[in-house]
Amino acid sequence: MFRQNNNDTTTVPVPAARTLDISFRAFKRKHAYAPPPATPEQRVRRLMLVYGELRPVLDALHRVQLMPPLWKWMIEDLAAAIEAVVADHIEAPAPVTPDFRAGRDL
Repeated sequence: MFRQNNNDTTTVPVPAARTLDISFRAFKRKHAYAPPPATPEQRVRRLMLVYGELRPVLDALHRVQLMPPLWKWMIEDLAAAIEAVVADHIEAPAPVTPDFRAGRDL
């Protein structure tokens, strides 16, 4: 989840706080008054939405040099657990058949 080089610093750019704030405000406006998810599928969908918005913050927290290693590990573990739950609910793409040729019917 978190890419690092040998110096324990990442090469992935961190979004600016202003960018994150704008994104979070838009997310809140869109989802603040949504009814609570009723089914497990709706809960996973909601988890995917929230995690997608929160992931840049987790990435930034993971890069803080003064953060204790145990805290970094907990952030990694939380992200891995969420990604595992989400991966179980994402539909696999349809397989491509070997005899398919794009544009042959044109």
